Amino acid sequence: MARETLPKALTLVFGSEGCYSDAQTDSGGPTKYGITHKTLAAHLGLAHVPPERVKAMTINEAAEIYEQSARLRTSSMPHSRNGG
Repeated sequence: MARETLPKALTLVFGSEGCYSDAQTDSGGPTKYGITHKTLAAHLGLAHVPPERVKAMTINEAAEIYEQSARLRTSSMPHSRNGG
């Protein structure tokens, strides 16, 4: 199911969250494509990334982060014993 729904979800997210933002009223800090600087840093295996790195994030990199997150979530879900 995720294979069919993830592209649709990414289209919606990127349509509304595609711009870089670092609003003081948003506790997430520097964000692009709905991905915060903390999430990007964790994806890259770093403790911190500067705002410039968030600004430079590509849509393909953002899609990879979302896909990895979806895989982690589905792999931790309980599986049915009857295969369905």
